[in-house]
Amino acid sequence: MGIMIKITKSDFKILKAVPKSLNYSEISRITGFSQPYVSNKIKKLLRKFSFSFRVDLHSLNIIPITIFVKDKEQIKDSNFIYKTYAVTLSTGKYIAVDMYVPKNMLEDVTQKFQHEEVQIIPKRYEVYWRPDINNLIHHEKGRILFSFNLREKYYGLTGYREGERRSFVADPIDILIIWSKMQNPFVPLASIAKKVGLSQQLVSYHYRHHVIGQWMYNGVIARYLQDENLTLLVKISTISSVSALKMLELFQRIPFFLESFIPYNNRKSIYSWLVAPHGITKRLINSLHEIEEVDRIEILGIRDSSTEKIINFPWRDVGEFRSLIKAGKK
Repeated sequence: MGIMIKITKSDFKILKAVPKSLNYSEISRITGFSQPYVSNKIKKLLRKFSFSFRVDLHSLNIIPITIFVKDKEQIKDSNFIYKTYAVTLSTGKYIAVDMYVPKNMLEDVTQKFQHEEVQIIPKRYEVYWRPDINNLIHHEKGRILFSFNLREKYYGLTGYREGERRSFVADPIDILIIWSKMQNPFVPLASIAKKVGLSQQLVSYHYRHHVIGQWMYNGVIARYLQDENLTLLVKISTISSVSALKMLELFQRIPFFLESFIPYNNRKSIYSWLVAPHGITKRLINSLHEIEEVDRIEILGIRDSSTEKIINFPWRDVGEFRSLIKAGKK
């Protein structure tokens, strides 16, 4: 067992309720705590954790991609940028750019970045930690404890799945709601509407009829781990696409893998941002090596978490968003 963090029993109970709750009242129902108590606890938890609203992006015809660029000027005036941060790879220093691009605009966006020094990774599956489905951790005496018995757990998994959902093209209001809730799943719809001058009724309609049916869970990100530890970009190559999906399902149960994904063009590999004290990182990698279906483990780079910047709006300005609404563009 490896100690993860000091945390009270009530905080841990709330943390486990976050992934399957759309609002504070649902957390209150699951935990039995009052809504004011939940609200206060969430505020304190946000000092160490982030929560991210996760939807089936592909059913909405939105493609998540990460782009590594050499120069900030290369992303100037680009839409759909969600997050940027500095990364050092073996080939040099880059700015990593996480984007969520409408499928019908993907070719235009990627063509803009067609340079030798640019690397583009479209993602097929992307996951965050879910403490609610986890039997690798448990709470004991005011701490979260973690088990390194990954091999046994891995062979008991069937592989990550997202289920079947109706497919349609997300419109600008849908994208705005998803964007806002990826930063905070519990942000009021009224706040989203106010930001762009729309009625709350219109935003609520899109949320109820378009977005909520595509919701899967709220991911939990243990941000506090980045304060004193290196954040490593790790690539795990497996023997098959089925093995990769099992590995992705495993990573969704491990808090030290902040974000993990399988790319479109290499379904046998998983990329993940791994952050933990050195001793835990070493034990995690050794445990993964014990899994026979793992072919190779590579550390590709280091992320400078202090440079992370989340962009709180999908377009360059509100005016562009309003023009899309008026034009009725998808």
